[in-house]
Amino acid sequence: MTRKPLIVGNWKMNKDHLESLTYLQKLYWILQDKNFDFTKVDLCILPPFTSIRSIQLLADTDNIPILYGAQDVADSLDGPYTGDISASFLKKLGCAFTLVGHSERRRYHDETVKTIIGKLRMSLEQSITPILCVGSVNADDDSAIDQQIDYALMQVSKALSQLENYSLNNLVIAYEPVSAIGTGQTIELSDIDIMTTSIRNCVEYQGNKKSADSVRILYGGSVDATNAQLILQLDSIDGLLVGGASLDYNEFARIGLLAAKGVVYDN
Repeated sequence: MTRKPLIVGNWKMNKDHLESLTYLQKLYWILQDKNFDFTKVDLCILPPFTSIRSIQLLADTDNIPILYGAQDVADSLDGPYTGDISASFLKKLGCAFTLVGHSERRRYHDETVKTIIGKLRMSLEQSITPILCVGSVNADDDSAIDQQIDYALMQVSKALSQLENYSLNNLVIAYEPVSAIGTGQTIELSDIDIMTTSIRNCVEYQGNKKSADSVRILYGGSVDATNAQLILQLDSIDGLLVGGASLDYNEFARIGLLAAKGVVYDN
């Protein structure tokens, strides 16, 4: 890997603020016991909004170098938007990342391209790294890989086409085929490689080679400790977006340790 690996745990609507504190403490203790090098791999958890302040206080108090972020962000900075959470609020809570355009947001909340672009802009303006999620929004999608590539690249292209005034160097893109999410079945490694390589080429076309070389591309979809190492060995992959497996701190720690074993990143 030439880019610093990133392992992200998306908890979705799980764990209250007390459970979140217990999880973070135990995850940190496990990794310390294993001499995990936090400077070589970025580990990030995405708890529910209600847990972020508790996570911030514990991380700051105990100097825990595990990153954290939000599962979503508003496409406006402030205003009469009941229930939305501003990127400026998240910045003050110390959030390093936020998901944008996750398949569940696209599918169940009808997020449009305009909304996603707004969320990307707000995140970048507040120096929060957005994790742009792309992939089919149809859980029954069994189309050929070339059709799936076309769909994912359309999502990337539309999202990045309106960001010409923003640096894309810190952007993260997560490829998440919906057919693999929660099913226990990842797609073929060769298909992951083709898809993620195509995404990087698309970033270069929309931006420039520097951006394409800097953008970290993750894979998400039924990732766990049994398949993480094989996926991370792909040259086109810079990390993982972990769903259900991230709810178990032992399992998430194992995935982080697997990522660290293959690290060739030099800061």
